[in-house]
Parts: sequence; C-alpha cells; structure tokens
Amino acid sequence: MYRNVLFDLYGTLVDIHTDEKKRYLWQKMSDFFRAYGAYYTPTALRKAYLHYVTQLESQLGGPYPEIQIELVFLQLYLDKGIHADPALIQSTGTAFRTISRSRLALYPDVLDLLNGLKERHIGIYLLSNAQHLFTEPEMQMTGLLPFFDGVFYSSDIGCKKPDPTFMELLLSTYGLDKKECVMIGNEAASDVAVAEACGMDSIYLHTNLSPQDDSAPAATWQLSGNAHLEILSILDQAK
Repeated sequence: MYRNVLFDLYGTLVDIHTDEKKRYLWQKMSDFFRAYGAYYTPTALRKAYLHYVTQLESQLGGPYPEIQIELVFLQLYLDKGIHADPALIQSTGTAFRTISRSRLALYPDVLDLLNGLKERHIGIYLLSNAQHLFTEPEMQMTGLLPFFDGVFYSSDIGCKKPDPTFMELLLSTYGLDKKECVMIGNEAASDVAVAEACGMDSIYLHTNLSPQDDSAPAATWQLSGNAHLEILSILDQAK
C-alpha cells in the first residue's frame, strides 16, 4: 500500500517552456542589470552567466551537481562593483525567469489528482530538479504549493536526480518508508532511475515534455498522454 507519492514537477504536473538562448532575454536582462549600475552588453552578460554556471558546477563536483543560481546573479553584480541584497537577487531571478518563460500551465486533471490524493490521506511530496529561486514562485502561481507535505528543490541540496542522495535525503527528512512510497515522473533517466536506485516503485508518465523516444521499462507502471487520473486507479489497486 502506498501511503506517499513523490512527484516530479516540470513535465509531470506542470507544462512549461523556457528558452534561455533567445536574444531577447539577454537584451532585456542587460537593460535590467544596467538599471542597477551593472553595465553589460547582452553578449557579455550571457557569456559571464554561462561561465559562472560552469564554474560553480565544477566546484560542486559529483555526477549530478546542482548549483544555486542566486550565486551566479550575485557574482555578476559583484563583478561590476554592485553589492546586491537578497531582494535584488530575487527580483533579478524573477525577471530572468519571466522573460525566458513562454508557457506555464498545469496539465489537465492535475488538481483533481491532487485533491483525490488528499481525500485518500496520501502524503504528497515534491522531488524536483529545479532552482528554488525560479520554482517557488511558479509553485505559488499555479496553486500547487498548498497541496504538498514536503518540497525538495535540487538547488537547495546541491545534487539532482538521478543521484540517490537527493531522494534518500527527502525520505530521511520526513521519515518515509520507501516501501510505502511511489515516485511519479516523466523522465526515465531521471525520475524512474532515481526510484530504481533507491529500491522504490515508480510510475512513468509520458508527456509532451518527456524526452523524444523515451521509454521506461524499469518503471512499475507506464502511462501516456493526459493520464493523471489513472494514477488514482493505480494507487487504489495497490492497496
């Protein structure tokens, strides 16, 4: 019997599209930084941003490192002699994410799924490869945050799925028995793999954001399309 479900976020519950390569993003972010006295051309800003992302990842080490993007923005200001306070870093992250994002919506039936889990008194947890700075506001915007009994963003931990350390830390933090949990996600190499590495069952949900030709033979169950409500049937059958 599953007493807890661990969800991936993007591509599983939330349909999203972002593009950090588009020129418009770096043009607008150059304007944003200039407004606070940090003068970059769009090209120089993108180059410096990518440099610090790579540098921080190499410093963390490990097979699946996850940086805190706040440190990148902070360093970009420091390089221009600007000491950015937390409010400015948050504003910078909000601007960056808003400009780079062109779509953000829940998949159909997600709220019905979550309400169904609550009615069944099943614990709901998030294990997301995501930046806290970007994702916490999006959790609030989509109305998802109140449903969760625990939320783990990879940027807070320093590693990401499929590193089993990420999963094991969530389990130990909330005192969950992996035999009573199931991982639900849309990527075989991330969500299903981390569940398999930890000896946990998994439900693979193939969505429009799943990798092309992705398959998950190691998953306990496989679903395709807008099949979120079928998750409830699986959980009911597993009692």
